[in-house]
Amino acid sequence: MQAFDSDTCRELTDREVVATLAAAGRLLRSAEAVLVDATAHVMDRSDVGVAEKLTTAFGCRSVNELVQRTTRGSKVSASDLIRAARVTRRPVAPSSGEVLPAELPRMRDALGAGAVGVDGVVAVAVALAGCPGGMVGVLAADEELAACSRGEGADAAPPPCADELRQMACVWAMFLDQDGAEPRETRALRKRGITVGPCVDGLHAVRGHVLPEVAVQLRLGFDSVLNPKVEAVPAVGVPVFTTTDVETDEPLPGEADRRTRAQKQHDALAMILAAAARSLPTLGGAAPTLVVSVREEDLASGRGSAHIGGCDEPVSLSVARHVACAGAVQKVVFDAAGRCA
Repeated sequence: MQAFDSDTCRELTDREVVATLAAAGRLLRSAEAVLVDATAHVMDRSDVGVAEKLTTAFGCRSVNELVQRTTRGSKVSASDLIRAARVTRRPVAPSSGEVLPAELPRMRDALGAGAVGVDGVVAVAVALAGCPGGMVGVLAADEELAACSRGEGADAAPPPCADELRQMACVWAMFLDQDGAEPRETRALRKRGITVGPCVDGLHAVRGHVLPEVAVQLRLGFDSVLNPKVEAVPAVGVPVFTTTDVETDEPLPGEADRRTRAQKQHDALAMILAAAARSLPTLGGAAPTLVVSVREEDLASGRGSAHIGGCDEPVSLSVARHVACAGAVQKVVFDAAGRCA
């Protein structure tokens, strides 16, 4: 840490900075190998057959929590360590006590040699998980991918990064899967679906899984609506310096839009649904139109609530004003009994 505290890199040349980065990467991969091996032993000592689980002895619910607390990492990084440990650990046979080979033995060797880190092992493990090619095909892919990670592949290419290794592993997975994408597509068609939960605190929870073509179409719709046509708006929290002496009614570029990316996509989805409603099949002879009702006196006084057809929870008057601004207003007079006068 002395090099970090003294800001040594500031005095280095460009080549020396890159060399320092590469050396730190090698140290990081070596440290990750120790982390993966220790995580594997934590998993073995927290197994169901153990009399006293290691996780229980340290007051943790799971291996993931124990790894998080000891490494001070996030849940995602702990999950990656566990996934890498699962395919590189060497289990012990319960009957003979013999140490068995790892699920991906060559990737284990590459991890121990510092040629690949946790990201690379996880990339290969995820791509080859559930591969129908059998153990022979998986071991062949393991050997070739480990050689590529060391820069000793058939094409003599330099060692790849984790993303490039993931692409190579996906190619191997497609090669070993003789049935192609049809079984995966069948499972996807069976699991697809979207559900809209009940309204809680003014929000509906939307959950589900969509097919790739639906996801891409939705992203394209978001991009078309959110395509920036003016100068980019700075992120929230970033200082904005403006120099203008001319008074104008238009908002400044830095103050025009403070919505987050998720909020913008929500509003873009509302715009897409409103545009598509005109071409959808009719309901009772009319297009599927959003109807918001509010009493005239409530709208004039600014007090009260509005109601959306199909939703039991009342909404604010601003929703009625927003819908009226974007759509149409129709006055309906009711008598004291709630019937049309």
